[in-house]
Amino acid sequence: MSVPIRIDRGLFADLKTEPSPETAVYRIYDAADGLLYVGITNDTDTRWKDHLRSKAWWASGAHRYEVSWYPTRPDALAEEQRAIQNEHPRHNWMHVVLPRADIVPRVPGTYSTGEIAKRFRISPDTLRALVETPEFPQRLTLPPPHRKGKRYPADAVEAYFDRLRPAAE
Repeated sequence: MSVPIRIDRGLFADLKTEPSPETAVYRIYDAADGLLYVGITNDTDTRWKDHLRSKAWWASGAHRYEVSWYPTRPDALAEEQRAIQNEHPRHNWMHVVLPRADIVPRVPGTYSTGEIAKRFRISPDTLRALVETPEFPQRLTLPPPHRKGKRYPADAVEAYFDRLRPAAE
């Protein structure tokens, strides 16, 4: 296990950052010191601006930060995964291994977006971002009477999440 080569801390109001040759593992906290998110980057300013645009909780909750800089990206990736699994940040899901919820799809062999969110225990915001990626299974076109809502092939969605985040033992 690698140790950080330096640690930065502060309030977002005082933030001044520049890209770095090292890789950072950052932690974002709310005003009550609740851990909101753990991430990885070499350019905190750009990464946090991305979060501000794409994460609803960021603008309303992010208050302070802690950044630990690691000499290599693999060191930082290992620390990010360890931190997410052990510190349970409120808005991370990538390395979180939760048991999948048992559900009964309304249309056999398919999942709606609500069923996917429930089955894999992810927020609707996270799911909306995932379905826009090219790796996410393609939406099905179903004949009547199953045209209500977006539906995805259950086996392809299961395989997608198996690759993304294995199920808990």
